[in-house]
Amino acid sequence: MSQSSTPLLREINLDFDIDSLREAIKNTDIGEGSYLNPIPLDAFVVNDIKSFFNIEEGNGFGVFMNFQDVEFQPKCHYLKLQNRNKYQEHIMTLDDWKKYFHVEGHSKIICAPDGSLFLKPQIDNGVQSFEILSKEGNTSATNKNTYISYTVVLSFFIEDKTYYFKIDPLVKISSKHGGVNLN
Repeated sequence: MSQSSTPLLREINLDFDIDSLREAIKNTDIGEGSYLNPIPLDAFVVNDIKSFFNIEEGNGFGVFMNFQDVEFQPKCHYLKLQNRNKYQEHIMTLDDWKKYFHVEGHSKIICAPDGSLFLKPQIDNGVQSFEILSKEGNTSATNKNTYISYTVVLSFFIEDKTYYFKIDPLVKISSKHGGVNLN
């Protein structure tokens, strides 16, 4: 008898050094950024995002941002996923992304012509977040591990100006088979 397991949603909770961000905006030439060319925000993230965030296939991840008790609230625009595996045969299509993630029927998920997968934010009780669930591995269709990057683009309206920022660490989706190639 097999049991169905509930997928685990790993949370990426990002906390920010708002005071340092405010100081940089007011006193440096950090710029304003743009929707298409946002300013890197990683230096102002308090959490350690320098190494891979690892999830096991069949589970998912959600990105949540903590901006409690700040005078200005961000607007999340999108989360962009990109396949970062070293050897790719072609640009990712929506059908390729379907091998890795549950994307069927989601109106907040689209695949761009450059092969990126875009998610629009979910808003629940004022909290903006992004969530996606990976699929169980099909060893003939996926690598032992899948490396993706995600970029969150958000903006702040500060002192009558809109500033655009991005956060872009890496995620590794690990095979449940311990990295053993079953071919």
